Amino acid sequence: MRPPEVDAQRDVIAFLASPAAHDGAPVERVSTHISHIFLAGDRAFKLKRALKYEFADFSTVELRRKACENELSANRRAAPDMYLGVRAIYADDGAPTWTPVGAPRGAPMDWVVEMARFATEDQFDRLLTADRLDGAAILALADRLFELHEGASKWTMREGARDPTANAAALVADLRLGALNDARAGDIDAWGARAAAAFAANAELIHARLKAGRVRRCHGDLHLANICLFRGEVTPFDAIEFDDEVATIDVLYDLAFAVMDLLHFGRADFANGLLNRYLARGGDYGGLAALPAFASMRAAVRAMALGLAARDDAATARAGAYLDLALSLPEPPPAPRVIAIGGLSGSGKSTLAREVAPHLGTAWGAVTISSDTTRKRLFGVAPETRLGADAYRPEASAMTYEQMIADAGAALRAGQSVVLDATYTNESARAAARALADQCGAAFDGVWLAASEDVLRARVAARSGDASDATIDVLGAQLAAFEGPPPDWRTIDAAAADGGRDGVMRALEICPEA
Repeated sequence: MRPPEVDAQRDVIAFLASPAAHDGAPVERVSTHISHIFLAGDRAFKLKRALKYEFADFSTVELRRKACENELSANRRAAPDMYLGVRAIYADDGAPTWTPVGAPRGAPMDWVVEMARFATEDQFDRLLTADRLDGAAILALADRLFELHEGASKWTMREGARDPTANAAALVADLRLGALNDARAGDIDAWGARAAAAFAANAELIHARLKAGRVRRCHGDLHLANICLFRGEVTPFDAIEFDDEVATIDVLYDLAFAVMDLLHFGRADFANGLLNRYLARGGDYGGLAALPAFASMRAAVRAMALGLAARDDAATARAGAYLDLALSLPEPPPAPRVIAIGGLSGSGKSTLAREVAPHLGTAWGAVTISSDTTRKRLFGVAPETRLGADAYRPEASAMTYEQMIADAGAALRAGQSVVLDATYTNESARAAARALADQCGAAFDGVWLAASEDVLRARVAARSGDASDATIDVLGAQLAAFEGPPPDWRTIDAAAADGGRDGVMRALEICPEA
């Protein structure tokens, strides 16, 4: 059973729902398991519900005031122009009002967070459902999250950071409060047991990441309905405000919420793109072994939140779909695989790697490691920043390939399949990729993309806004030194009608879902 909601907010809710409180503007009300949101004109007002859960206590006016102030603080880093302030609601002769006649008398009746309103159609869940979300927005989200995580305060021994296993046990209790309990009690218990086992298996890694500074004050609730396009910018909002411990988490646990939700919406390609862009920015491949447990926990959190708010069969079914996903994600990954994709500049290596990766390995696909983005990370710049000639000296290129192998090894040891994307004109680099697969017990495939000089030149000339720095002159040097495709790799005509992803899929016996 959900905790009983006190009746003390009835008058405040009626006030906020009235156009009279908003200069006559019509009001739209949206309710979640912990808040009522009132949308009027160009403003939104969020009222904490007078409830007490295991994870949050808003049962008194003072606790709600603190929660509103915490919400403002937690969200202004990511969305400073959206979160405008905290406002009090007073009583004027017993009736709620923003400001009574004369000076306010007595303590406020309640508190709300005032926000700049945005179109609900611009939430990522709505954009995705309407087929309006594109890969560029996913990459922008990855960049935004990486930057927020890099700038976030790190956990210290003086601060709280809740144990994930304890979180799983508390989540089982909260799941039992919602609509899923009657029909899915056995599945709730089964998930709790699987989650506990998954976190126990990764306890050493999770603790090492905590000591290494990967636990930080994060957003904490990054499902797609809490990400939007606000004034044209990808903006996470509605971060966890009710408990700093709940939001003081591993950065990959924060990212896992968005990765999981993209899977829920059937977009493994977007989940793969988000994860790989984020990893390419920071190189955090060592934490991937914990990602299935993190994503499973996030799916259960969503099942809990929707189950607590469910009022009909359709809402309960939505909660149940997340529970199903939570049950599936901690499963052991399939045997890892390494696919190296080589070719001269303009042959389409990076495009093909992005197409192939979602269909390999885990639910979110394979890890893609590119020489272009790896080189940019080593030189401390964003992927699209152009580098000078010094970054392409032989020693810099050798360092880039060595880092690719190190990153790929970390991913493989975490149980992830890997797609390597580089020119691979050098035999020693190809041998290193195969040797890594052998060392990690992974199957290896080398794929060479071939195209005519005219096709390559046209593609390089037309390229802009990506991570490659290759120019026509760079391609010319490659062509002059090129001795032919590797004899032990599969050669595919990148410009042929049956080339590209479909040709590689058939050659490698990869069967993507329709």
